[in-house]
Amino acid sequence: MTENEKKVISNFFVIEGLDGAGTTTQAKKLAKELPNSIFTWEPTDSEIGKLLRRILSQNLSIDKNTLAYLFATDRSNHLYNDNGIITQCKTTKVFCDRYILSSFAYQSIDISEEIVLNLNKNFPIPEKTFFIDTPVDVCMQRLEKRDNREIYEHYELQLKIREKYIKSIDVFKNEGWNIKIIDGTKTIDEIFSEICKDI
Repeated sequence: MTENEKKVISNFFVIEGLDGAGTTTQAKKLAKELPNSIFTWEPTDSEIGKLLRRILSQNLSIDKNTLAYLFATDRSNHLYNDNGIITQCKTTKVFCDRYILSSFAYQSIDISEEIVLNLNKNFPIPEKTFFIDTPVDVCMQRLEKRDNREIYEHYELQLKIREKYIKSIDVFKNEGWNIKIIDGTKTIDEIFSEICKDI
């Protein structure tokens, strides 16, 4: 994709936030309750995405640069395969749990921000991105209830990831992204209602 082809994709909405912030809950709820809508997520359920899940679950060790490339590869396939996001958005609202901001926030902890930005610079822009800003302490309490921890699901890392998210919002707004920060201490229904009003 060239710079001239980079554009905002109508009907493409992304929900971002820390692990335990409620991104999956909201994306699923939006897809279920709004007409003509579907839910999708990253990493995907493709073979590439399954490999990423193995790495995140600490069942496979891999170089951090390679991990960033794998996320970008999974995203490219997610967007451009025969039934991918680009195709779906022509007729349907697509609510995606995580996208490029996640790559910036998580992967640039271990590798340079420049590498992450370059890997993702030509992907299209969502119509709107919602960042659910849930306090790290609240997220960690929710994560305690899960059976297995992924590599990023630790307190100190989540603090760093939140800082990266806040920085990413400024970076991507300057690139023309429409991003809204939502108070993650609100109830599920309050957050849902706030997102719906913007859509």
